[in-house]
Amino acid sequence: MHEKYIKKTIECKHCKESYTFKVREAGLEAWKDGEFCQEALHDLEHWQRELLISGTCNDCFDKLFPPEN
Repeated sequence: MHEKYIKKTIECKHCKESYTFKVREAGLEAWKDGEFCQEALHDLEHWQRELLISGTCNDCFDKLFPPEN
């Protein structure tokens, strides 16, 4: 069976930069139905999942939560 992908464009709610990437439709639906994002959309990069979950891009996430030294 062929996976169906949809294009998602999400704007970071902090810097207003837009990001576009393909998402498996079945995975997106599973996440919306309550499955953990990292399980439903395991094929996405961590920053793409964070953008879906919180609306925060990777750069802004690092500014909000700087790595501890």
